[in-house]
Amino acid sequence: MKKFGVKADRWEIITHDTGHADIHDAWWHLLAQGMQQVFCMLAEVDGNGDIQLTGRQMRLCG
Repeated sequence: MKKFGVKADRWEIITHDTGHADIHDAWWHLLAQGMQQVFCMLAEVDGNGDIQLTGRQMRLCG
């Protein structure tokens, strides 16, 4: 996440391969770890398989 300029104490990536079923699952996991401010940042995977942030962000709590 540092290469994207994102400063966060913890983060979760939601894909078919990470074990999170959806945003709610990852959100609950972060809340259970004591996170009080949780943001959801949308991203896309480009043709090279690299992640590109879309710039869209939602505050889920905090």
